[in-house]
Amino acid sequence: MRQAVGQLGSGNTSLRTFLKKKIIMSGAKNVIDMRPGKGFTTSQSNEHLRRLADREAAKKVQWNYDPSREYLNFEIGKGGVVKEVDKTKSIPQRIKENLEARGIKDPNISLINQGKNPYYRTVVNFILGGNREVMRNLAFGNQKVNWEHGADNSDLKRMPEIEAWAKDAYAFMCKKYGEQNIAAFVVHLDETNPHCHCTVLPITKKNKFSFFGVFLKGNNTKDALSEYMDSLHTEYADEVGLKYGME
Repeated sequence: MRQAVGQLGSGNTSLRTFLKKKIIMSGAKNVIDMRPGKGFTTSQSNEHLRRLADREAAKKVQWNYDPSREYLNFEIGKGGVVKEVDKTKSIPQRIKENLEARGIKDPNISLINQGKNPYYRTVVNFILGGNREVMRNLAFGNQKVNWEHGADNSDLKRMPEIEAWAKDAYAFMCKKYGEQNIAAFVVHLDETNPHCHCTVLPITKKNKFSFFGVFLKGNNTKDALSEYMDSLHTEYADEVGLKYGME
């Protein structure tokens, strides 16, 4: 596997110069999308980790997945460490081991064992990203990327700026929800717009699953969710986005 791990500050420009010359764009927006779920499927995991069969990979090529850039994808691990995507352990397995180590039970397991449908929201899937031009500049800098389907971009290098952004985003999510509750943090640079998938377990300080408790302070209403997302977007922009020219 090709190595594509960069070091912050390496390359032809410093991060500060890069941001001044490449990133600051009037009106550039952050993206932070939250989707709660009642579990995490193997299919979802295969998509995030790119554990795709040949037929599945071929389908991805038909829209916005570039196999020649897959080697640029990476993860942020414990302590904010940049590492290559670990395909040896699925995200459901990572969640299982996380819960077992902490002595926490998934409330949906007993329902499933009884032949019932899962009821509790035990996983929250976040997508973090932003303005396409900004994110592409962070990921690829001045390198020429061929965006045509079927193009060969195997000569590209991953820029240190995208790693810096990802580490800042990871630190923000850890601060908000606790690093112990981050089951996976995978950055995709092989699609049309670089972005991150962050898998969060909604577990309280008392080691109990509670989506509404963690995210909505117990308020199960559409207004509460809307207000939370507005507040989250502002907070994320202030702590991460503005540093990279996105509001």
